[in-house]
Amino acid sequence: MVPILCALLLAADVALFAGLVLALRVRARERALVGEVVARSEAGLRGRLPWLAAAAAGVPCAVLARAEVPLAWTLPPVLLALSYLFAMPGREDRIAGRDGVRRGWYVRALKDLEEWRVTGDHLRFRLRGPWEAVPLPSALHPEFEAKLRELAPERESRFK
Repeated sequence: MVPILCALLLAADVALFAGLVLALRVRARERALVGEVVARSEAGLRGRLPWLAAAAAGVPCAVLARAEVPLAWTLPPVLLALSYLFAMPGREDRIAGRDGVRRGWYVRALKDLEEWRVTGDHLRFRLRGPWEAVPLPSALHPEFEAKLRELAPERESRFK
């Protein structure tokens, strides 16, 4: 087998493994900080379907090309890619929990929000500068406002 192909496949393995570890860490942090989920807005697998299909198409390609490149070299990147696509949080996912929020890859405890306000059907908060929003049913507004005023009263936005 060509050495450059070996190097590319190994680089793909390393990058995909690192991405998978990062995605699993975000999911673990979400479980630890968000608590019971009260509202969510996720694309789910629908948004990832084209990428999943492309990665899944690699399986028959790896099998058919096994005469040129052994399966031991081609199957790991394909399986890592599929695992990563299933585990990764979506960029546009929004989750509100009793103790924290997740927006895409970012997870924050309620007490760590830079600035916050509860308005409409959302909990709005600053995340690294720009305002973000997660869905929050109107029935839960009083509970969340009380909790946020207790945890971070000085960070309540003066704009409503």
